[in-house]
Amino acid sequence: MPRMVKELDVDTSPGYRKAAYYLLSSMNQTVNPCDDFFEYSCGRWISEHPIPNDLSTYEIFVSVREKVGEKMRELYDSKQLTNSKAVNTVKMIYHTCMDTNRLRSMQGEEIVKAIKNLGNWPMVYGEKWPEEKFDFTEIMIRIAQTRFSSIFMSIHVSSDQKNISRRLITIDQGKLALGFGTREYYLNAKNYASQLNAYKEYIIDKAMLISYDARISRKRSEIDKEADDIIEFEKNLAQIMVPEENRRNYTLLYHQYNLSELPIFMSEMDWNKYFRAVIPNDIHWYLNKDPIINIVDVEFLKRLNALIKICLIK
Repeated sequence: MPRMVKELDVDTSPGYRKAAYYLLSSMNQTVNPCDDFFEYSCGRWISEHPIPNDLSTYEIFVSVREKVGEKMRELYDSKQLTNSKAVNTVKMIYHTCMDTNRLRSMQGEEIVKAIKNLGNWPMVYGEKWPEEKFDFTEIMIRIAQTRFSSIFMSIHVSSDQKNISRRLITIDQGKLALGFGTREYYLNAKNYASQLNAYKEYIIDKAMLISYDARISRKRSEIDKEADDIIEFEKNLAQIMVPEENRRNYTLLYHQYNLSELPIFMSEMDWNKYFRAVIPNDIHWYLNKDPIINIVDVEFLKRLNALIKICLIK
């Protein structure tokens, strides 16, 4: 290591030592940093942590989350009760979800119920799907109440970057179905043809299984066309999204407007109805004050509004 680091009077706590270990284990100190600083600083991490087949990116934060997940699984797998009511409740839910015999007997019953709650799925229900009753705001409300997130938009509460003593409702662009960092998959279909074809087959297979569980007869050829429509819509969605490399200037990701002003940017959403449906009644007084909302990217919201208008409702 460089001499200046050795001469520093640093903390020798266990936490510091562990952090130092992680940093050093990521470096390739056989390389001269003046020749290739990137390889020097993280070359060992890259060589020892190839991107898993089920992910498009892999970083230290993902690795840490995986380790936390492993520890949590050990905790939940144990049938021994703890002194925490919250932990015991989560353990009970976990064991219910892991009851494979029960899940097999139910088949797709629960997911069919969830789809019906969201207004059914035209890919499964075909012509039985009530297109004339489609209500974008109502769908977004049901999605939020079902705890699905980041579909079309990410609507959440976060700290005000310019006043950390308060928190704001924040509206940001959502995520693509293939996950974080997959925008190029949709925009460069030629280079990622195999990935998109695999994704299409996945959609069709799932729709066929759910159709069977819903006791609805659908031909694979019918679903094939609708799978193409889904991917085409996602390509359009990827087109209007801002790439992550253009979202590093936080000053440009800070636009405050009152709740009453949101229809200016996205008229397809009844914002007042949405927030009153997803926010507990005892906090509606906050909505009555026409609160400040932070819109991360105003132009994205406008483009999404236009996309929702011109695309087929399905």
